[in-house]
Amino acid sequence: MNGIQEVMSLLRKQREAIEEAILGLERVFGPDGEAAPAWLPTTKTATKKAATKRGMTPAGRKRLAEAMRKRWAVKRAAATAKKRGRAKKAA
Repeated sequence: MNGIQEVMSLLRKQREAIEEAILGLERVFGPDGEAAPAWLPTTKTATKKAATKRGMTPAGRKRLAEAMRKRWAVKRAAATAKKRGRAKKAA
């Protein structure tokens, strides 16, 4: 009989844990489970977008902007050198 009492005690503890979990969910989602909190995405696309969206840090944005400035400066310098070279040949 001691084994059965032990099993019943464990089952009661599990029931209490389940009831606590249900109460916690009801506090967050309401008693019907219908009302979702504002932070929870409401559609699959919102969840998918949130999972795949990648942001750029301000430091990364700054590095990228500086790299593009350097790239365009080199292109501009090459274009003006090319124009100057043609102008000298034509004169």
